[in-house]
Amino acid sequence: MIPTFKHNCTGCMFIGKIELLDMQLDFYVCSGGSAHKTSYIVRFGDQPGEYYSTAEDILDVLLARDKKTTNGHLILALRQWYKDYVRKEKQKKETK
Repeated sequence: MIPTFKHNCTGCMFIGKIELLDMQLDFYVCSGGSAHKTSYIVRFGDQPGEYYSTAEDILDVLLARDKKTTNGHLILALRQWYKDYVRKEKQKKETK
């Protein structure tokens, strides 16, 4: 699977993509951000500002605030992709 959109951060790892609300969405996990915290990114275009990024610990807060908005849908999709990613990574480690 390859990303739909350009993403220039070398610290990011592409983890998948979906279509949601007639939008293509690319998902990334980034460990190259400030304060050495992991960020979770959903990109919906090639332009520099066409993405949504947040730290794991505030995904639920943002979702509760923005539940019925486009941002809320993006946050929900990002959270679900992140949970799936973590589950798959855990399974990989357990099988080694």
